[in-house]
Amino acid sequence: MQASGPGSLRMVWEKQGYVRIPRAVPLFYVLRYADWRQSVTRVPAELLCHHQSVWDIRSMSAVYAAAAEILDTPAVWAAINEPECAVIKGFLAVNRNGSSLTAVKDGGQCLTLEAQMADLIMTDPQRLSIAALSGHDWLTLDYSPAQPDNLELLGQRQQEFCNDQIAPVNLTLLGRQLLGLAEW
Repeated sequence: MQASGPGSLRMVWEKQGYVRIPRAVPLFYVLRYADWRQSVTRVPAELLCHHQSVWDIRSMSAVYAAAAEILDTPAVWAAINEPECAVIKGFLAVNRNGSSLTAVKDGGQCLTLEAQMADLIMTDPQRLSIAALSGHDWLTLDYSPAQPDNLELLGQRQQEFCNDQIAPVNLTLLGRQLLGLAEW
């Protein structure tokens, strides 16, 4: 189910446990990410989340606005490492032919969620678990409410960002806020 209108993303999220946002990211950025990802073969997974194309997509206004609406707060962090508990699990379709993923609801019911290239599916990991997806068809974009008072986590995020870049990354102000380098 997709949403339209103010407040409707949160309503769909609460009702379905997921929301699909068509064309959440301009194709240029999706194609740039897909081409880069296809060319990278031997890079550890933890380094893939700190590439310029990933941060450009994370910082897209439509992606951020969806996360902020669903979380009901403008202060949002992009989840960048495993120990962080993401409240939103996001999946951006990057396959030129579209993509699908299989999710399992609490009661065991399976759902197949379809997406065209540049569509974003945001799921509630408390209500849906992803059972099957092809890693090269999706860019994972996870979000949670910002925790600026958690200094230990903030320090870990900043250190990981500085240590795990493949190449220098230029962050926008929104990107710096999503990382925790700038205040909301």
